[in-house]
Amino acid sequence: MKTKMGITALAIMLIAASFAFGQTWDHTKGIGLTGSVFKFVGGDVDRAAPGFEGGLSLRYGFNPYLMLDLNANYGSFQPTEDGERFKKESNSPYQTFVLPITLDVRLTPAPESRIKPYWYIGGGVLLWDLSNVSGTDKSFFKDLELRWGNSVYGETKRDAIYKTGLGLETFISPGLALDLQAGILGVANSNPSDNVGYSDENDFAVTGRASLSYYFGYTKDTDKDGIVDKKDADPLHAEDFDSFQDEGSRAKPTDRVCENQVALKLKDTGYQPRN
Repeated sequence: MKTKMGITALAIMLIAASFAFGQTWDHTKGIGLTGSVFKFVGGDVDRAAPGFEGGLSLRYGFNPYLMLDLNANYGSFQPTEDGERFKKESNSPYQTFVLPITLDVRLTPAPESRIKPYWYIGGGVLLWDLSNVSGTDKSFFKDLELRWGNSVYGETKRDAIYKTGLGLETFISPGLALDLQAGILGVANSNPSDNVGYSDENDFAVTGRASLSYYFGYTKDTDKDGIVDKKDADPLHAEDFDSFQDEGSRAKPTDRVCENQVALKLKDTGYQPRN
């Protein structure tokens, strides 16, 4: 009960916060810490348990709608119990170490919003190594490879990967964002190898990711009128776009007041506009 109330309260706070100020990706640079959960699927055998990985994300916003996201992560997963889909096999000698490096393109339909839904698509390379970790020699730095234990194949495998999915980025303060993401990852290999240890040749993975990012040179738009604060003479009031000083130099609802004052002064001088 308390958990449901906490989740509901958090959702209400995030929705309310979305009206506090706008935030754009336009020409911003960001860095983030990421944590992911994934599960490989595909093939005639399903023995891959969910795995976990952590990593680093570097981002650059080309404009308010489009952002590039470079990711490097490291993690591992183990086989499941026979007949199970998620429960790890407690005494399995195998563990698979993964290092995906990808470049994603993000597109958002809400460029000025503090809460940004987005679609992403990307690709890269997956480095992985199936290892036998049942022995006592588990030094990670022994051979400067991706894993400890003894490599089953004697080398690190490399596969091209592609991915797509949906995400939601919420700015919890100017420049600081929480990012949630869910999608699928495909392995572009016409001859996939067993990456679990039980003849499980996977070619897809279901993924979920959370990250905390900080943006340098973020472009805040407090009044959500499409004119960022650093170029907006009045960042607290939205531009009315009435063809009078609409470039942010003296924006907003006061435009009408200015127009009326000019009209009255012209009338006092006896000026008659030409038809």
